[in-house]
Amino acid sequence: MLKMLSAVLSQRVGVDEKTLFDLFVERERQTSTVIAPGLAIPHVIVQGIQKFDILLVRCKKGIVFPETSQPVHTMFVLVGSSQERNFYLRALAAIAQIAQDKDFDKNWLGARNIEELRDIILLAERKRIGII
Repeated sequence: MLKMLSAVLSQRVGVDEKTLFDLFVERERQTSTVIAPGLAIPHVIVQGIQKFDILLVRCKKGIVFPETSQPVHTMFVLVGSSQERNFYLRALAAIAQIAQDKDFDKNWLGARNIEELRDIILLAERKRIGII
């Protein structure tokens, strides 16, 4: 899965695929990015200026992460340069609010297509954080 993520994101953020893969692997070695049963938020910081991207992943069969007992069905993958830390933190706050909704897992796994997945994220009720 990390190789697939790296391939997609390398094109989107302009970072070498192997570099991204190595960063993701090292991040998982440091500490697992699985933050709740069925949910992981792999995230890495890359070199460059004004780089940020987020990739949403749903895997109905589940992804096995080392040292976790339950497979991961939902991943929010974040890649950003150090200058985008504020945006990164805002994205994490929004993800946390969305994923804590009591119906999120059921709706996410039950969505029939990309449009329904997108609506789950975009229409989720969350507190908007003002720009400082």
